[in-house]
Amino acid sequence: MKSRRFDLERFLPYLVNRVAVSLVGAFGPMLAASDVTLQEWRVLAALRQGGAMRVSDIASVTSIDISTLSRTLNAMERKGLVVRHRPKGGDARVVIVEATEHGGAVTETLVPEAQKLQTTALAGFSAEEESALKAMLVRVFANVAAQGKRNGGDAAPARAPRSPPTLASDRG
Repeated sequence: MKSRRFDLERFLPYLVNRVAVSLVGAFGPMLAASDVTLQEWRVLAALRQGGAMRVSDIASVTSIDISTLSRTLNAMERKGLVVRHRPKGGDARVVIVEATEHGGAVTETLVPEAQKLQTTALAGFSAEEESALKAMLVRVFANVAAQGKRNGGDAAPARAPRSPPTLASDRG
């Protein structure tokens, strides 16, 4: 069987990485102005979306490994962005994380900027193209996560992101 020609500029991991690096580069100054790192933003955004969450759920939703997440949460607590607590009468091993009032305010300042960035990135896409792109990326993530599980590794978190929000609520 003849192998297909390898074209780096059409190679999915390369393309996804280039997009991610560009988006992070554009969002970085906004994060810095709010004294928030990218990982802290991901945690704040997850808490905004899901409310108070277990640490393990935050790790899954944000794709941040537990040890890195623990250090990130320590820094976020020092900044007054989140609080951690154990549920009363529950499993003593479970830790719940909640955004503080300050953390919520920082998040609400950054969300419109994130939405503007998304709008810029998707300029020229029809609503159907945007929806299809997001749905395909969710499927790619699920495929990679499933392959990681089959290989016994931790290539991706066990839980794929939920389907993208509807276009009306997702457009900046």
